[in-house]
Amino acid sequence: MLDIYAELEQSAISGKPPLDLSIFPRTEHWRKLLSALIAELRPDAPDHILAVLDNLDKASVHELELYADALLNREFAQIGSEKAPFIWAALSLYWAQMASQIPGKARAEYGEHRQFCPVCGSIPVASVVHIGTNNGLRYLHCNLCESEWHVVRIKCSNCEQTRDLNYWSLDSELAAVKAESCGDCGTYLKILYQEKDPMVEAVADDLASLILDAKMEGEGFARSSINPFVFPSE
Repeated sequence: MLDIYAELEQSAISGKPPLDLSIFPRTEHWRKLLSALIAELRPDAPDHILAVLDNLDKASVHELELYADALLNREFAQIGSEKAPFIWAALSLYWAQMASQIPGKARAEYGEHRQFCPVCGSIPVASVVHIGTNNGLRYLHCNLCESEWHVVRIKCSNCEQTRDLNYWSLDSELAAVKAESCGDCGTYLKILYQEKDPMVEAVADDLASLILDAKMEGEGFARSSINPFVFPSE
């Protein structure tokens, strides 16, 4: 049984994120989540997906832990692209459940790495400009534990420069999904506007706007984030 409060106390002493993906101990619970996910998907899965699910279901504990290590260490070539989304989905649910148990709020102020999640140390999949009580505030959305943390607008989320930022979209100035590019570090990150579409969702809408990624690549910018369902091959 994992004592999360002991882990939180240790992280407070070390100054690292409370659920730091590089050191936070995984229990067998994430594998149980994977098994539940496989069981849920199996009845309606097409044959090619069913083969992947069967492969994962028969994998040993050692193999599954190696897959998890590879993804968390961004060694994507060590795990097949067909397996990665299912492993990541289970890991993400595991970290999200742990994050929900943290009392209070983590602060995005440790070290010089504010672009990393203050809860688990992973990277954002996109940023979201909120409406409601947080109207107009931008939050980065973690691709692992699904936490969000505030980062001021008109600042590169990757290098924090403010000099050469531009905003790109496929449709118009009123688009709900844009890309914020930085001329200083040469990267970009999607930015989603709830004001334009209250139903925007960081992971899903990032995935639905891959054409915008192609446009940004054509303009010479590198993506500063990773969508957990479109892992690079290496």
